Amino acid sequence: MSVGRAAARHRALPSARTALELLFVAVIGVVALAPIIAIVVMSFDTSTLTEPYRAGTAAWRALFSDAANLRALGYTLVLAIRVPIGLFMALIAVWIIVRLDAPGARLFEYLFWFAYFLPGLPVLTGWILLLDPDYGLLNRLAVATGLFSEAPFNIYSAGGIIWTHLAGQTVPVMVILIAPAMRMIDRAMDEAAILAGAGAWRILRRVIVPLMVPALAVAGIAAGVKSFESFETEQILGAPADIFVYSNRIYYLLNQMTPRLPEAMAMSAVLVLLLLAASLGYQRYARRRAVPPSLSEGARGGVRPAYPAGVRWAGTAALAVYALVAIVLPFAMLIAGSFMRLYGFFDLPAPWTTAHWQKALFSIDFRRAATSTLGLALLCALPGTLIFAGIAWALAGLRGWRQSLAATFVWLPWALPGIILGAGLIEVTLSVPALGPLHGTFYPLIYALLLREMPLGVSMLRASFAQTGRELVDAARLTGAGGVRILMRIVLPLNMPALMVVFLLIFTLVLRDISTIVLIAPPGVQTLSLLAFKHSLNGDFEAASVIGTVVALASLAVSALAFQMARRVGGWR
Repeated sequence: MSVGRAAARHRALPSARTALELLFVAVIGVVALAPIIAIVVMSFDTSTLTEPYRAGTAAWRALFSDAANLRALGYTLVLAIRVPIGLFMALIAVWIIVRLDAPGARLFEYLFWFAYFLPGLPVLTGWILLLDPDYGLLNRLAVATGLFSEAPFNIYSAGGIIWTHLAGQTVPVMVILIAPAMRMIDRAMDEAAILAGAGAWRILRRVIVPLMVPALAVAGIAAGVKSFESFETEQILGAPADIFVYSNRIYYLLNQMTPRLPEAMAMSAVLVLLLLAASLGYQRYARRRAVPPSLSEGARGGVRPAYPAGVRWAGTAALAVYALVAIVLPFAMLIAGSFMRLYGFFDLPAPWTTAHWQKALFSIDFRRAATSTLGLALLCALPGTLIFAGIAWALAGLRGWRQSLAATFVWLPWALPGIILGAGLIEVTLSVPALGPLHGTFYPLIYALLLREMPLGVSMLRASFAQTGRELVDAARLTGAGGVRILMRIVLPLNMPALMVVFLLIFTLVLRDISTIVLIAPPGVQTLSLLAFKHSLNGDFEAASVIGTVVALASLAVSALAFQMARRVGGWR
């Protein structure tokens, strides 16, 4: 009888595990899909703010009949041209750093990490001081040479917006994405090609690029999806030239005296569906094709291809020029702008002052924003890292279609730009009576920030957990340890560097985010980046530069820590 009961209990265990797995998949699905469902449902609402929900297609008709909406969608697609341009530039930069092993490669790679962590708005104020057609320093120098009769550069244009994105985010994020894949290519291939008489450029075209096609495709799709979430750059640079992308248009529709909510939701729904398709394609391609060549001793650094010294130093010179122009120069101008008596006026008798620093740092708004930023960053980063670790560990235990579906749900927020996510959460908290008390509190904001970072955080931790010795986990299970205990006592301690990287990523997201926060921040609460954004909109670039410098220096410290931790995780040399 006891044997029969034991057998029955044994047969029941898979059912209980299956139920838990299905529950986990369902919870992840609800968390990821709730804003998307709210956006789609509310896009068909034809009622007024005081009326109950009434289905209709008026918002969709208005979406495609309003020329301003169509123009915003068109500009969004036009400005996305920066993705293939950035992919080419990133490929060359990674090739110089990884394959040529150019002198100073580690420094340049750190600069790309710094550029990635650097918030976009502070860099933007630096570019304005350089390329403004009226007082931009580079324009004034160009006219002073006598070669130009008027300013050759205009930051307030489509070209200016594209360049700002390329230098600030597009190229750095692609460098970070494709560098690990290029490191996995056996260095012996370079050595064999060199012995066969091939030059460096031919090796890149005939050997490296074909092997990198899967990784380049994944990076291009990922960067393309993320390019649609830009908000503050177009809001500041696009307004003088009447250039607005969809995120600016949604912000405009929601900030009318009478918000055009259904129309904003319809516009959001179109782009969400497009981005979801791109994100799912990215997932599918990443799983099937983005498998780097097998790692060999050559890839680990045992073999160093003998590229000519001239080629390696030429690579160093190219990276130095790029880093100076795209990273160092705008950062230096950001700091200089914070000390200018009047922003952009270099010819004043006494152009420099510390008055803006004294006014900004000792203002009540700055202190409140600094406190809110630090508190919100810690509230997101500490529990977020543990939540992402739990999700990554649970995904590792799933099998078959349940794992694929849960992984897809985890990646869905990648297709949700911040402005759309904020709009969706407004709808969720206003439409669901049980969630009404959460409207105007920190909870939707924390949820939105964590949801945005979940795809990358969980993916990094899954990759790190996969490197944990399977024999350690099996030995722990044989002693009777459960999954939670194994996670807490074995997996997390062994993966502490990866946990620190994820913590720093979440922390930095809060430092730099504007598009997510701008719609759902509680009344009276603003972060440092949001405060700088409001100063920039009001034309107070002196105060914006001071706050931007503070945020940038904090990002510099965070990027240094993240870079060192990432090197430990990846085993780089």
